[in-house]
Formats: sequence, structure tokens, C-alpha cells
Amino acid sequence: MSVAHAMSLLRALQTAAVQHSAPMPSGPLPAAYWQGMTCLLDGTELVVPLDEIAEVIAVPRVTRVPRAPGWLRGVANVRGRLVPMIDLRDLLGVPAREPRSRWRALVVLQSDRVAGFIVDAVVGMVAVSEDAPAPSAEPTSSALAPLVRRAFVVEDRVVYQFGLRDMLTDPGLAVRARQD
Repeated sequence: MSVAHAMSLLRALQTAAVQHSAPMPSGPLPAAYWQGMTCLLDGTELVVPLDEIAEVIAVPRVTRVPRAPGWLRGVANVRGRLVPMIDLRDLLGVPAREPRSRWRALVVLQSDRVAGFIVDAVVGMVAVSEDAPAPSAEPTSSALAPLVRRAFVVEDRVVYQFGLRDMLTDPGLAVRARQD
């Protein structure tokens, strides 16, 4: 196929796309939404804002750090960068529920800090409405309660907004939560 023919096809596709596209909405703007990644920890469905997560990975092989607390599984090489892997279950003192094969690490970047937070499983992405009713229900795990920002109803289920960046900027936050 010649370059001229390929360019002609691309122009035809662009013209067809413009002709068949929907017009911009003219009514009021929809309610404020944000996207999050839902994950499980101790049987509770948490939602972490997508802008806090750099990537989701299978838990990589880690190198243990001598004399480190048990919740610090070790450090892993993630795309050429050493990333501490923090087991949220151990950190918060909750037992593991899901098989190890479902565990995932949510890699979080905050300025010059990076960490991978290990959760029981990742459920998927959701759109969360700021206008969604916030139920008064507490998370099933009392260790999670101090770390929950808000509760939302998403697709007929309760999810709890959980800030992993908060744990990077205030390392004592989870430790204090565990002591409560």
C-alpha cells in the first residue's frame, strides 16, 4: 500500500468519525465523579483514588531487609527502582484471607517516596460519585476504621475510600491505627 493511499484512508476515517460523533452535551454538567481502584483487605472492599496509584502489579519477589518489622516484606526491583513492599495485613494486624495467588501490590508514588502496598486482591476500577450517599456503616475490620476517609455506595455495594498516600506522608498513621 502506498503512503498516498494510506493517507487517503486515514482522512476518510477521520471524516466518518466526525460525522458520526455525538454532539457535546448542552445541559447541566453531571455530578462530580472520580475514579478509583477497588481492592480487598480483610474482607472489606476499599477504593483507592486512581491518582494515588502508579501501577498495580503481582507481588514481586522481594529481598528481605535484616531487622525490619514483619510488615515490611522486603524490597523489590520494580522497573529498575527499589520499592519497599508493605504488607497491609501485617501492618494493621489482620489475618490473611485470600490465597497468595490473588495478592497484588498497589505501587504508590508521593514526591520522592515510593512503596508497594500488598492487598488481598484487586477487584477492579469504579467511578465514584461525590454525591453518592455515605452510609454510616463501619468497615468490617476495626483496624481499617481510622484509615478510612469516607464511605460510598458504588453499584449497590459499600466501599470505603482508603488513602495510601496518607500512609506515605505519615508513616505513623497505620501504627497508631493498629494501637487504637
